[in-house]
Amino acid sequence: MARQSSRNGGGGSGFGVGDRRRGRVSVTWLLLAIILTAAISVGACAFLLPDRHPAVLARAGEITSAPVTTQQYDAKRQITVVPTVSAPRKVLINTSGTVTADHSAGGLHSGTAALEVDGRPIVTLATESPLYRDLAPGDTGEDVRALNAELTRLSYNANPESDQYSSLTYWAVVALFGNLGVRSDGALPLADVIWLPQDGATASSWQAATGTMVAAASPIAEIPGAITSLTVKNGTPNAADQTITVFGEQGVLKAGATVIDDPEFCARVTASREFQWAQQGADLTQGVDATVALATPVDVLRVPAAAVFGVKGDRGCIASDGRTMPVTIIGADLGVSLIRLGDERTAAGRQTGDAADGQTAGDESAGGATAQAQSETPSRVSLGSAIAGATCS
Repeated sequence: MARQSSRNGGGGSGFGVGDRRRGRVSVTWLLLAIILTAAISVGACAFLLPDRHPAVLARAGEITSAPVTTQQYDAKRQITVVPTVSAPRKVLINTSGTVTADHSAGGLHSGTAALEVDGRPIVTLATESPLYRDLAPGDTGEDVRALNAELTRLSYNANPESDQYSSLTYWAVVALFGNLGVRSDGALPLADVIWLPQDGATASSWQAATGTMVAAASPIAEIPGAITSLTVKNGTPNAADQTITVFGEQGVLKAGATVIDDPEFCARVTASREFQWAQQGADLTQGVDATVALATPVDVLRVPAAAVFGVKGDRGCIASDGRTMPVTIIGADLGVSLIRLGDERTAAGRQTGDAADGQTAGDESAGGATAQAQSETPSRVSLGSAIAGATCS
């Protein structure tokens, strides 16, 4: 009886352990019920509300026009030119004696001393016509004209167009030898000159080292050939003059030409270090890099490429404010067409500059068309559905 009373006495003051556990489980179920109810409510709202597309997925409005801008265009591009090179040449000396100084290390350059024989400087001259005789005041001839031209190129005061050995030639020769440290009587003995077919030649097989003997009319070196012309590889003539740059030297490629044979330009290209290096190791028959650009840049319109329709060759049309206008396509640049307004005659006239000298009535008419086309330059061009079905005649 005592054991039973003890168990009853221990539980009479409150809930037992089992009661407390049941209380905690009930609270947990209550919280889960609340959470579940909230989730069901949110889901129902999301299901019942209408769909809304994000703004980023909304359909963009069609662009049916674009602005027209202008720029100057020189049509600069890289090309390949094939040089025509003359055969190697022997360098002859016209005096005999002992070489007392050798100045050939830096190459042979017109107007400078290549060497000294018996203490007297021997000057090199790259004249267009070979120097073959002694020259003095009063002489005439093509060799004298060539001498005057070269003295002028070397910045001495001579008349480059004259075939007369005049007082200007006299004082130019005096100044030339004076710069070499030699007093001159104004004449030009052949013994004091080495003729070069071009300026800036690199001599090979040099046989005039200091201390050696040289004999008149004997070769002392060989120089490689010179450029006589440059031909644009696979080129087509341009309607306007172009500036051409080869090895850093700039010349003019005339309108309608694919060959440049200007002696002065060819001589400068030949004398360039880059050509000298290329001549030693490159296959020049494959051509060398060059660039050409319009000598006089032209004004062009920039429009989206999609704005030009009915394209045939370099011809097409654009539309603006319901008008269709013929254009000539001059070039392209990253999805942009560079165009000029007007028919082919008008565009060609503008590209070549519409020279005022000797302008004919037909030229004036073309100039009028040019002015009219320029006055009608649109500020915007049509695109997309705005030109759908448009024709270009």
